[in-house]
Amino acid sequence: MKVVRALSLLVAVAAVLSCQADVPPGLPGNGTGGGGPGGPPGSGSNLVKVGDNFYAPTSVTVSVGDSIVWNWVGNNQHSVTFTQTNGPDSGIQGNGSSFKIVETQSGVYTYYCKVHGASVMSGTVTVQ
Repeated sequence: MKVVRALSLLVAVAAVLSCQADVPPGLPGNGTGGGGPGGPPGSGSNLVKVGDNFYAPTSVTVSVGDSIVWNWVGNNQHSVTFTQTNGPDSGIQGNGSSFKIVETQSGVYTYYCKVHGASVMSGTVTVQ
C-alpha cells in the first residue's frame, strides 16, 4: 500500500512540474515578468504563440523599446506579416521557429498570416 501511495504522489508531482514547464517566459505563472500578458508594459519581452490557425494572445500592449517574440508551436506553416508599408515580416515559417521585433514607435499595428489570411489569423500590437 505504501508503494502505491508513493507512486501516486510521484505521478502527481510530475504532473504539476510538467504544467509549470509549459509556461513560456513572460507569461503569468513563471515569475519572469515581461510586458503584455506577463507584466506591465515596459518590463521586457512579450511572447506570442503561433499555432495552427491562431495567435495567442491576439492582442499585445507594449512600451517603446519592448520586444515581442512569436514562437511557432503548431504543425502548419504561418507568417507574422504587419500590414503597414515596409512593416516587419517573418516570412513563412514552421514549428520551432521564432521571430522577434523591438518596437521603436508608438501606435497600433496589425499583423496577419500570409498563408491563411487576415480573416483566419490576425493580431494587434499596441505600442504606448
